Parts: sequence; C-alpha cells; structure tokens
Amino acid sequence: RVHGGRLKIQVFGAGELIPALEGFDAVRAGTVEMNHANSYFWTGKTFAAQYFTAVPFGLNFQGINGWLYDGGGQQLWNEVYAPFGMVAMPCGNTGVQMTGWFKKEIKSSADLKGLKMRIPGLAGRVYAALGVDVKLLPGGEIFPALERGVIDAAE
Repeated sequence: RVHGGRLKIQVFGAGELIPALEGFDAVRAGTVEMNHANSYFWTGKTFAAQYFTAVPFGLNFQGINGWLYDGGGQQLWNEVYAPFGMVAMPCGNTGVQMTGWFKKEIKSSADLKGLKMRIPGLAGRVYAALGVDVKLLPGGEIFPALERGVIDAAE
C-alpha cells in the first residue's frame, strides 16, 4: 500500500502466512504481494535466480551491490523474473556463500562422500558432484536439523 509517497509493508514472520520455501509461488499466484527470501531457493523455477544471491567464490557484498545497482544486475534480475510476472527488489545482501560448518573435521574430499548438508544454489550442485547428500532447508530449520542429525553440515 502506498501512503504519502511511501510504500507501507506489513511484515509477517517465517511460516506465518505461507510455508517456508513457497514464497515464489505465493507471489506469482497473488497469495502474498511480496516475499523476502534468497533467490537461490528459486533455482527450480528458473536456473538464473541463483546468481542474484550468494555465489560460491563470487563477489563480496560490495561487489554484488555494485553489480546490482550500477552494473546492470538489477535489470537482468527483472528480466529473469519477468516471465513469472514479478520484479526483484534487493533487500539486504548475503555476501559470499561460505564453504560450510561441519560437525566433524573434513580432511579430504573423500570425507564429503555421503555427508548430509544443507546448502542451496550453485554451491549445492558443486557439493553434490563431490558426493554430498544436499538438503534444502529453510534457515530456521538448520540448527534443529543439526541437533537431530538430519544434517551433518550447513553453509
């Protein structure tokens, strides 16, 4: 809602209106007007979405902001979302995607085989190629999943 030339947004907590990881479809269907989430969660909808969040060995947060605001990244992001009837609106910045936090020491790539890890996006594809059992979990479920042994690591 616009009020006095400003956009007024009513914020709801994760899972309050829609289930975790369903924001893209909820916005597209008009269930909600917007959703704040990392775009790499929408890789299954459009592969290019993951390039607008954390990319392994990619730009730091200043580089991402420079690309988005001054290097044509925002326009490209909107082109990616246009077929879905949506526009992107950067809200914060995740910076570089971390390698991970592991329950046990990783001494070689062999230690990754069969490891259950929460890691979305391009990094998840890289880890999967190394034998990691990649899991896609919402941020609020990472710590409980580590405690229960559902995952062995997270980024």
